[in-house]
Amino acid sequence: MSSIGVPAMRFGVAASLLGRALAPLLLGLAIGVAPVAAAEPTPTPPPLIGTRVALTVPDEVAVGSSVDVSARLMTLGGNAIGTARVTLQVNGVEVRASRTDTDGAVTMSVPSTLLSTAGSLVIRVAYSGDATRGPSAATATLVVRPATIQVTTVPAVAGMAIHLGDQTVVTDARGIATFEVGALGTLRLAPTFELPAAAGRRVSFVRWEDDVYDAERTIDVSGDEQFVLGVRLAVRTSLRFVDPDGAPVDPGLVQTVVMETGSGPGRTVTTFDEVWLDSAVPVKRTFGLVAVPNLHRVKEVLIAGTNTVNRGQQIWEPTLDGTWTIQVLLFRLDARIEDALLGSPISTDVTLEYPDGTSRTLATDEAGRVSFGSLPRGDYRLLMRTGGLVPPSPIAMSKPQDVTIRIISTVDLAIGGGLLVATMMTLLVLGRRHQIVALGHSGRRSTGALGARLGTLATRLGLVASQASGRVDPWLRGRLRRWTRATVRRRGAGSGRLLGSPLSATIMKSDRAFRNAVRDPRRRMLLAATCLVVMALAVLATAAVLVSASPLS
Repeated sequence: MSSIGVPAMRFGVAASLLGRALAPLLLGLAIGVAPVAAAEPTPTPPPLIGTRVALTVPDEVAVGSSVDVSARLMTLGGNAIGTARVTLQVNGVEVRASRTDTDGAVTMSVPSTLLSTAGSLVIRVAYSGDATRGPSAATATLVVRPATIQVTTVPAVAGMAIHLGDQTVVTDARGIATFEVGALGTLRLAPTFELPAAAGRRVSFVRWEDDVYDAERTIDVSGDEQFVLGVRLAVRTSLRFVDPDGAPVDPGLVQTVVMETGSGPGRTVTTFDEVWLDSAVPVKRTFGLVAVPNLHRVKEVLIAGTNTVNRGQQIWEPTLDGTWTIQVLLFRLDARIEDALLGSPISTDVTLEYPDGTSRTLATDEAGRVSFGSLPRGDYRLLMRTGGLVPPSPIAMSKPQDVTIRIISTVDLAIGGGLLVATMMTLLVLGRRHQIVALGHSGRRSTGALGARLGTLATRLGLVASQASGRVDPWLRGRLRRWTRATVRRRGAGSGRLLGSPLSATIMKSDRAFRNAVRDPRRRMLLAATCLVVMALAVLATAAVLVSASPLS
């Protein structure tokens, strides 16, 4: 720029300032001199149309949720305002801007970063207006609550501690533990399976519903979530035993109890006052985990080495502090020990051998009776400690038994032996050797070789009979003479009635009959046959006594 130009510019600026100062003065002079003319009216702009915003915001959402804010822009008369620009402000900061549709509606989402922690948010939707419509806005408060993490046990277990991060919550009666987490993040979830001893319950881990098979796990908190924990629940129970009549059975008699379940291997228990049995187990269905009752079936109840139940017939669902009454097949055994021939009771010690080899000894009472109470089904043996023929007595216990055991005592043996000896002596004394020899000859002629053998035997018996007759006849005659003399002395020498007495007449008749039989061969055969029949009947009677004296009847 030149030096001439600068003074000229300065002069122009000064002239302009002077003109502005003199303009009002010159205008007043002109008004005073010139005639007054009518002034033109200034146009008034039309009034703006009033508007309003209808805002819809949830009252409360969880941390990590996604929130959509809905608004509708309309005139005060209710007409929708379309394609209008509105803004979304959170806590005074504009976060979104959008235009309404033809119905004046608009939807905008709150940024997720603003929903990551719990607290309150002031939501404002504003319309700034335009040339014909006035501005408007609406405000609401959105509460962002902590995220709820819920853990549910299946089956429901109360009093179980569950840890999430630094929080520990105990499950309620429904088996639910609820946590509140104020911020998003990764946390460790760990259940504790120890319960108070007084609770009478025990739990063990099975699985998580979402196919996680580790008890401890890590979760990402991104909002409200539910987790289902499957556990095996065992309860404290007891076992009680009764016989088929309902009478209690001493648990000390029971060796082991074997049970079967539908959810796992069988259980064998040896103590019965405090038994822990699984009452429920989790099972995966299409809709999630469900608790299924764990039914127990009795497989074996061993008493004295014998199974006393029928497998699988008795079923029970364990309950807390419940008692399972198991019926065992025990049957009462009563026995009476008596003499086989005389039928009189015998007092002795009776030993019962159990199927497992153990034994128990009891003494009979005055009536010869002994009772062993209830016994498990099986095969037993009874042993008696007394003289005579006492074989072991087998007993199969499949029902109540009241048995009579007949023993061939020494008295029975003496009676039987005496009967046999008397029969033989009768044969030898009455038949003499002539009858035996004649019978042998007759049998030999009729039966051939067998008769020859019998004849040889008869000949030998004849020799024995001859020797016995040579000894017995003098003895009998001497006894008869001494008895006669003694009788005569007692009655007096002059009575003369001895031979006329009935006894004397009987003796004389018997002696004459014996002598006549000896003389006649036919009578000898008949007498020998009669003696053999008597001896055979005696032997059969003795055999019948032995058979009837079988251990049980």
